Amino acid sequence: MRMDVTPGARAELRGQQRITVEEWATWVGRERRDLPLTHARFLVHAALNVVTDLSRLKPQPAPERIEALSTRILLGDNS
Repeated sequence: MRMDVTPGARAELRGQQRITVEEWATWVGRERRDLPLTHARFLVHAALNVVTDLSRLKPQPAPERIEALSTRILLGDNS
């Protein structure tokens, strides 16, 4: 389903997404101190995309499986 968003609402949404990614990247960085912040941001984007993609599958994987996979992406061997 496509929904058109006004330019102002789109800018606001992108701003909120940036804030969310930055917060998550900071948390990942606290757990994985050897990881540069730019790499933590990349992992956050990867985990978000994996969650979105897996949630669209039919049948959907168990929520516990999606959580385990996204946690492994974010925390690596620290999970």
